[in-house]
Amino acid sequence: MFNSLKAHLSNNFFSKYFNEAICQSCHKSITMLNSEKNILIVFLTFFLFLTGCGPDKPDDGESTAFVIDYHTTQIIHFEDYFDFENVTYVFLGDDNSVFLSDNLQIEFTGKYFFVLDKGYAQLYRFDNHGSLINKIGRSGRGPAEYYNPGFFALDAKSEAIDILSDNGSTIMTFNFEGDFLKEFSTPLIVTSFDRLNSNLYFYYTGYHNSPNFHRLHRADTTQILESYLPLKTQAIDMVEMNFSPKAEYGYFRETFFSSVYKYDKDGVVELLTLDFGIFEITKEDLEKVIDPFDFFQKIDNEGFCTTVSLRAGNDIFCVVTLKQGSGDARISHFYVNIADSTYNRVVSNAKQDATNAFFSQLRPVHIDLEGRVWFLTNPFDLQSFLETRTDYYLGYTIPEEYLNPLLIILPFKDNS
Repeated sequence: MFNSLKAHLSNNFFSKYFNEAICQSCHKSITMLNSEKNILIVFLTFFLFLTGCGPDKPDDGESTAFVIDYHTTQIIHFEDYFDFENVTYVFLGDDNSVFLSDNLQIEFTGKYFFVLDKGYAQLYRFDNHGSLINKIGRSGRGPAEYYNPGFFALDAKSEAIDILSDNGSTIMTFNFEGDFLKEFSTPLIVTSFDRLNSNLYFYYTGYHNSPNFHRLHRADTTQILESYLPLKTQAIDMVEMNFSPKAEYGYFRETFFSSVYKYDKDGVVELLTLDFGIFEITKEDLEKVIDPFDFFQKIDNEGFCTTVSLRAGNDIFCVVTLKQGSGDARISHFYVNIADSTYNRVVSNAKQDATNAFFSQLRPVHIDLEGRVWFLTNPFDLQSFLETRTDYYLGYTIPEEYLNPLLIILPFKDNS
């Protein structure tokens, strides 16, 4: 059984979407296990980082979150939702100045792209055309060097960048030019974080050593002020999530949970949640787990849903979800306008495998003021998709020698 699951995952193109989750999970040391059952538990733990589920509230009050019906009949094929006639690209390092892996965190300030390559443990700054400006710091064990960087956060106002180092135990600060400024030890093992001002941090951790088993913490640098999102479970350490920062506030989601939260200097509130119906796994389900092996096997057989990515614009949210079970997987994008209480579910209904593969690996990294979504993609899936749509004129030919991930910028159609 273990070998068949391993073969299934190795051939599952959806796994490319979750390299970041696997990299983050490696921050935790794993004791060597001997029995086949324990090996399978560990393997399914990584598998669940490629999947997830269910909602949670930051407090015991009644939730006022906007509810999205995952099973809505308002489904749109992505080629009908986006305007491919006006697509543009950003090629990262297309002058061969840098070679990037496909395990990237990207943040865009409007002027610069900051790219953390977790595969090669290096942070870069690119201009808005994709040309490399400079490296920021370097990987190593020496002074002013970061080790196993897992995440970064920007302070565009002060032109400072914080990098999570040493398996989540240290934050190092550099300026945009790459000069080292300072470092400090985090008050707990951190998976990811955001910084709202010079001292106010939000730390996320899913590890069992989290204070009082809470997952999110507001802190004055090293002093925890308040903790949110309690969970005590034997199922798994919850470490895969992402922030969508907006300077003085931000949004985040996490694997295993269907909610999107807003955080600011005053605390955390649940903003929206997806109703996955029978495919939802709740906090109560996770807290009842006694045998992780049985639990993971059960939900994979029955099927389950999770959010896998989030990006927030001024008015529009893009929430990417995954439905997984019994060897089948399907990606959906939900484009949500909270102000208008409207949303669309966008999927790939194509018969061509290349089209489905292209859509499924798109990862939103930015939504601009012009109503365009900036997706991270790879040149191979993009090229395969274009070969099935010879009627598209996309204004640019991908150079054969270009191997880096790139950004494809897709406007919404007027009728979407």
